[in-house]
Amino acid sequence: MYNDELQQLKMAWLAAEEAGDKGQQIALLRDHPTMQESLIDFIAAYRAAEPSEDDTRQDEILMVTKRGFTTSLERVFKPSTVEGGLRQLRERKGLSLVETARGLKLGIDVWKKFEDGVIELVSLSQRQLEHLHLFSILVLSSLEQC
Repeated sequence: MYNDELQQLKMAWLAAEEAGDKGQQIALLRDHPTMQESLIDFIAAYRAAEPSEDDTRQDEILMVTKRGFTTSLERVFKPSTVEGGLRQLRERKGLSLVETARGLKLGIDVWKKFEDGVIELVSLSQRQLEHLHLFSILVLSSLEQC
């Protein structure tokens, strides 16, 4: 019986919360002194589980951080060179798709998707990014010598 009554009090408190009726919420606590402790525990848990302004701020910070990370990668790998011209750079160097993929320790299908812009830089591991960086330096320096 205690659990049923407590459940009904919780539901009444939630209904008052949704209606914005603070008076009703206080009345529920006042009118049921034997259940106050349990109801207060429920209210505290409810408040703790609510998304706070800090959570929203964390989401904003995460978005800014991701954007900053992407911008940094684009600056390091010069997006006009990487996204628009990897295939042309590879072909001008005379490298096959297979040679390039193996040199970067990637599957051929993965490298092709990367050249086509289907795969983003952020999906590569740190080691793969280092291989790509070295590859781009080698290809670009050999093009400058031509």
